[in-house]
Amino acid sequence: ADDWHTIRLRRSEEELRPVLYTEKELKDSPSRQDEISWERECELRRRVAGLIQEAGMRLELPCRAICTAVHYFHRVFAKLSMAKHPLMLTAET
Repeated sequence: ADDWHTIRLRRSEEELRPVLYTEKELKDSPSRQDEISWERECELRRRVAGLIQEAGMRLELPCRAICTAVHYFHRVFAKLSMAKHPLMLTAET
């Protein structure tokens, strides 16, 4: 029988596992289902990632923090539609 510590460790390992998306998942994202083209989504991602990077540099944050913020932005919008969620508000938080 697993004790709570083993279960907790196993859960943590699963949460840290890299998230990889298939090409099909990327081409059929929630944004695409809301009729945002692949080109438009890529453009929005580049712009917001640039905004996050610029803000992080102005705040003199470590590169690792900036990269982490951009990474989480991309992960969030792999599961949420850009049409239904405010990009700039998400980028600012």
